Amino acid sequence: NNWKVTHHRCRRGRDRWNHVACIAGDREDEMKDAVREWLWHHVPLDGVPEPPLEMPPLPF
Repeated sequence: NNWKVTHHRCRRGRDRWNHVACIAGDREDEMKDAVREWLWHHVPLDGVPEPPLEMPPLPF
């Protein structure tokens, strides 16, 4: 069983022998990407102010 070696994020320098920490790092990266994408899609167009939008709750 060599999931530790083939896990797709482990090659990025995470502790590939600690699968739980590796998965936690995955989720953290996904959350950061999701927040960036949310912000990118919710910038006002042409400087027109928009009503304040609630940030979606972050599952931390």
